[in-house]
Amino acid sequence: MYLNTLAKLITGRLLPSHRLRRIGRNVIRLLGIPEERPATLSTANSETREWLIEQSAEAAAPAPAKSFLVSIVMAAWNRGDIIERAIKSVLEQNYQNWELIIVDDGSTDDTRERVKRYALESRIRYVYRDHRNASAARNAGLMIAEGEIIAYLDTDVVWFPGYLTNIVSAFAEDEELGAVYTAQLVEDKERLLSYVRCEEFDYIKLCRENYIDLNVFSHRRSIYEREGGFDENLNRLVDWDLIRRFTEYSKIRRLPAVGGIYTFDRPDQVTKTRSVHRNQYLIETKKKHRDRQPMKVLYTVWHYPQLSESYVRTEIRGVRKLGVEVEVWSEADVAAPFESEVPVHRGSLSDVIAGFKPDLIHTHWLHMADKFSSDLKRTGLPLTVRGHGFEFTTSMVAKLDKNRTVRGVYVFPHYAARCRSYSGKVRAMQVAFDPELYYPAEEKDRRMVMRTGAALPTKDYPSFFRIAKLCPDHHFLLALSHAYLKEAYLDEIVKMNQSAGSPVEIRIDVQHEEMSVLMRRAGIYLHTADPNEPFGMPISISEAMATGSYLIGRRLPASASYIGEAGRLYDTPEEAAELIRETTKWSESDWEQSSLRSIDRAYGNFVNSNVLQQLVDHWRGLTGKY
Repeated sequence: MYLNTLAKLITGRLLPSHRLRRIGRNVIRLLGIPEERPATLSTANSETREWLIEQSAEAAAPAPAKSFLVSIVMAAWNRGDIIERAIKSVLEQNYQNWELIIVDDGSTDDTRERVKRYALESRIRYVYRDHRNASAARNAGLMIAEGEIIAYLDTDVVWFPGYLTNIVSAFAEDEELGAVYTAQLVEDKERLLSYVRCEEFDYIKLCRENYIDLNVFSHRRSIYEREGGFDENLNRLVDWDLIRRFTEYSKIRRLPAVGGIYTFDRPDQVTKTRSVHRNQYLIETKKKHRDRQPMKVLYTVWHYPQLSESYVRTEIRGVRKLGVEVEVWSEADVAAPFESEVPVHRGSLSDVIAGFKPDLIHTHWLHMADKFSSDLKRTGLPLTVRGHGFEFTTSMVAKLDKNRTVRGVYVFPHYAARCRSYSGKVRAMQVAFDPELYYPAEEKDRRMVMRTGAALPTKDYPSFFRIAKLCPDHHFLLALSHAYLKEAYLDEIVKMNQSAGSPVEIRIDVQHEEMSVLMRRAGIYLHTADPNEPFGMPISISEAMATGSYLIGRRLPASASYIGEAGRLYDTPEEAAELIRETTKWSESDWEQSSLRSIDRAYGNFVNSNVLQQLVDHWRGLTGKY
């Protein structure tokens, strides 16, 4: 029954049993499935199976009532070994009114020579351009496309002969139809599994996940002219982004046909070489946030704008992007300042509150919330606090949990797991990095090992110097900032380095913008810490991840769950040095996969827009400012 349905969806009609068996064998052969394992050919889910069976009772697609020119856009980069399969699947189409535009995105293999074999076919147009990315190549093809209907074919996909007939027939019979898509066979050679992908259209679901492949999606040219082409800032999920935009305001239809085969088996496919979470973040940032009531939050902190307290600045930048108006009251001065983007007040806290009229007060450090709560009680304003690692105690959290002025206590997940909150105030919240400052680098210096931090004894900088001495072939960079009321300790750190023979380059009071440039350059981020001190979630680790650095961190409680697959842990300086030296034997692929793991972990867990949304949502609940 399944093969009968599948054969009909591919060929457009039911077949005699002897031809059906041959079609079944051919499909299995095309998919590369061993004949002794035909069970590996399956559908994705029960809904898909039901839909396929229903289609077997429908009439085959008729010949198109109109003859539209279909422009087929194919981007290629170093795909000489497979591109001819895709081209031949176009030449074998039942529908022949098409043009194939092949945009070579700077290939250095024999792609050009392979395409030249089809030079006598006037419908095939070949364009060579300097290498950029697939989105730019596709956009170049769209700009010269002449067809009323646009279709896309990648080099690792082949179409079945009836594909163009099916899509052109659909457009011909419905002038209001803007886009169509068909089912697709997916061949996953890694799992020895092939399945049919053909879910019913649901725009809300499409916004959550992509279930339509670009290679079986086509649209009228007018949609491209209205919405524009591919986003060239993306290097993955480009099809999802385009299909979401093209189907939001257009009529779309799923066709009862299997369009072709997508083979998942190459190490250079974008699904294996580009970060999904980084690109998902870029897509989500393009969403328009619905209007909400204005909300004012006053940050009352110990010292601001202090260079070493970058986590406060990162949080402020993040909540402002989520629609919160922020001003800061700072109790004390700073040792190493930066230029604040928001007003910073000192002096009388009550005067600042009277002038700014905040809806909520927020602070950092648990003991600061305990300190400020008595002064803020008479204001009637809710107070929330962001806890950190060095100061955490369950007793302090319990005290704040009972404090009626304090309405929210946000601590790192491994600390939240140790707390019992009867009021529901205690909430787990990850560290959050700023993706506008820290993002993947085009190139990394793989011999550059970096560490940033405040000049404090708890950071264990002597170990950093020891590790640097053990790795003379690497360039170690330590970016330090003066710590308030501990300013003299930075001079001690400099002397330690000199006593060790100056194995480390030290930079002092580096501004955040310059720090991000250095971090994007460093191939390795080495985090040192006193094992006898509490470990929270140092923001520099997530910042380094976001740039694609390889992480090497001290084995401490919760450090493994933070760093995860982005790096390795060590117990001694000697072990850390060995981990660094091992990277000199890495292949190009090893470095690429390491970078991808770091980027995906950062953008999948710690990007500020996602982490801080829960904070802002809680604030709006406390203040009623929805």
